[in-house]
Amino acid sequence: MSNTAIRTFGLAALALAATQVSACATILRTDSQKFTIESSPPGAEAKTSLGVTCTTPCTFKAKRKDRFSVTVSKDGYEPVTTEIGRKLAGGGGTTTFLGNAIAGGAIGVGVDFATGAPYDLYPNPLVVELKPVGAAPAPVAETTPAPAAEAAPTASE
Repeated sequence: MSNTAIRTFGLAALALAATQVSACATILRTDSQKFTIESSPPGAEAKTSLGVTCTTPCTFKAKRKDRFSVTVSKDGYEPVTTEIGRKLAGGGGTTTFLGNAIAGGAIGVGVDFATGAPYDLYPNPLVVELKPVGAAPAPVAETTPAPAAEAAPTASE
C-alpha cells in the first residue's frame, strides 16, 4: 500500500470517528435551556436552589439535567416554593435522541443522558399566583341537602 492510500484511509477513518462522536443530541440540543419565572403580581423575588436570584418576570439558563426548587416571595404575600423537575422532551428531543442512538450508539446515548440533553425542565415557564398574607381561603361552595322524598301515603291513611 502506498503512503497516499494509507493517508487517505486514515483520513476517512478519522472523519468517520468524528461523525460518530458529533452525533450526540448534546450537539443538537444543548445541555441547558432558558427557564422562565412569572408571578402575579409581578415584581416578586425568585430564589432558586441553584443560587440564581431574579425579579419576576425573569429568564435564565439552567442545566436540563438539574432538578431544583424555586421560592417566589413579595412583601405582603405568602411565599410559594415549587419543585422543578425534568421530563423527556417531546417531539424533537425524542427524535434527536433516537437518531443519536442509531448514529452514536451506546456511547452517544450515555453522553446524552449524562448531560441531560434529552430532557426539558418542567414546568417551564413557572407561573406563580401569590396570595396576600392573611387572605381568607377561597370560599368553599356549600351544598344544600336535597329535600327528603315525601313518604308515599300508606293504605291506612
